[in-house]
Amino acid sequence: LFGQIVKGLEVLDEMQGVPTGSGDRPKTDVVINAVTVTEAD
Repeated sequence: LFGQIVKGLEVLDEMQGVPTGSGDRPKTDVVINAVTVTEAD
């Protein structure tokens, strides 16, 4: 992930906690349903 999380850090914590299998891939898909891209300050 490249960028900066400005709110919703708990979502990242949940993504990091997903069990992984072979090749360190998540055993179940992790899907990001929506993002907002903004200009840097």
